[in-house]
Amino acid sequence: MSSSNQKQPQYPWFLDANDRYREIVRSFIGFSTAALVVPFFFITNFPIKPVPGPISDLLSWEVYLSWAFLGLAIVLGLLYYYASAAWVWVAWGQKAYFFGKMRDGWEKVDVCLRYSFWGCAISFGLGIVFALWYMMTYPK
Repeated sequence: MSSSNQKQPQYPWFLDANDRYREIVRSFIGFSTAALVVPFFFITNFPIKPVPGPISDLLSWEVYLSWAFLGLAIVLGLLYYYASAAWVWVAWGQKAYFFGKMRDGWEKVDVCLRYSFWGCAISFGLGIVFALWYMMTYPK
C-alpha cells in the first residue's frame, strides 16, 4: 500500500502531541494579543497622574520592551503553527514542504517546533513581567 493511500497515520503520537501543544500556543498568542493593550487600559482606568498630553508621554521603556516580547511571542507562535502543519504531513508519512524545501524527515521540523514553542512561552512570560513592572512602578 502506498503512503498516499494510508488510512492511519504513520506516527499517531505525533498528531496527539501536536494537538496539545498547538492549544497551548493558541493560548499564548491570544493572551499576548490581549496583553498588548494592558498599559493603555491601566493608564486610562487608573489615572494616578493627569494626562497632560499624549498617552505616549506616560509610557516608559518597560512598556516598549513588553510590547517587543509580546510581539515576538505572537510571531513565534505563528511560526509554531507553520511548523505544526508540516509536522502533520510528516506524521502521515508524507514529505513536507518546509521553508522552501521538500523534507521527508521530521528532524528539522521538530527543531523548529521546539525552539518556536519555548521561544513563544519565554517571550510571553517576559512580556508579562515587563508589563507588570511598569504597572507596579507607574507613578514616576
